[in-house]
Amino acid sequence: MNKNLYRSLVWTVLVVILSFATYYIYKSTITNSIKLQIEQEKAALEEYTGGVGKIDLINLNIARYRRYVIEDNKYSYYIPDGLNLQEILMHYVERPILLSDAELITVADSTDVPKSIDLAGYPDVKAVKLSVNFYVDDLSELYKYIEELQNSVRLIYIGSIRYVLPAPGSTNTKIRVTMEYYLFYRNVAQ
Repeated sequence: MNKNLYRSLVWTVLVVILSFATYYIYKSTITNSIKLQIEQEKAALEEYTGGVGKIDLINLNIARYRRYVIEDNKYSYYIPDGLNLQEILMHYVERPILLSDAELITVADSTDVPKSIDLAGYPDVKAVKLSVNFYVDDLSELYKYIEELQNSVRLIYIGSIRYVLPAPGSTNTKIRVTMEYYLFYRNVAQ
């Protein structure tokens, strides 16, 4: 009888130990898989925004470009006379789209002047505002697009830029970009 009690006690302890071990292994496996999933999502996000990531670099370049618009008189030389909208669309929308391998969605234009620029000293200077929506596969294509705009001789002011990153697990892998920028011209009597 004493031997049977000892066996049942050993089996009970063994079952309890195995139950706790199974529970601990199961919990640590699930916890580790969740941690791995979170780390993968962070790594994917850092591909877009990490440290001085691609978005940060693009925003820094835009801020640098904005500093040199019109206030520095030497750049006012690059403001052409008159408005040729067909030339603007060809050189400042279609060409950067082609060179950056982006996919144009829509483009709209209006005559508007950015509120952050004081044109009081330049009464003849006007601006055309371009609102462009396009898709890029990678932010490096957007960087090429902006670089192509800034490499032109024409004076350009980038007003706003918004990105819509693809949702995780989505079949759409493209980044949607909505961008507004201004091209300046002199309003001369024709």
